[in-house]
Amino acid sequence: MRRFDATNLQIEESALTGESVATHKHPDPVHEDAGLGDRSGMAFSGTLVTSGRGVGVVTATGVATEIGRINTMIGEGLRVLAAARRDASTASDELSLEDIDQLVFLGLVGNVDRPRPEAIESIATCRRAGINVKMITPARRAPSAARWASATDGV
Repeated sequence: MRRFDATNLQIEESALTGESVATHKHPDPVHEDAGLGDRSGMAFSGTLVTSGRGVGVVTATGVATEIGRINTMIGEGLRVLAAARRDASTASDELSLEDIDQLVFLGLVGNVDRPRPEAIESIATCRRAGINVKMITPARRAPSAARWASATDGV
């Protein structure tokens, strides 16, 4: 939702940005390339208003929302990873829970988690022996990985 009026509006966006504190929202314009966490003029599906009030217009629904895009990647069997950065000049080589507040969310990446070559060979051997193979993944279903596996080596 793009806001055109906001009064002391703060929204908790951790589901999208990983930020541990609510973000102050205002209708002032931001640069068109602003990252998700820097879009102070937007409210997103799947986030929670913690204080204040705002009025705006809906700009996307369903799979066209940010949370919808994440769900689409997961539903396609992609492994979804979050990227973040922190100031290296003050950081140690170790990362602890206390360091999370210092991380800046950069974005999400969805990638295909392809089966290992030996798994493809094993599936092919089982199918030649008349065994019906089912792929079970942590993501509950992995259509893109299954399509990739069946498209290679005659599996």
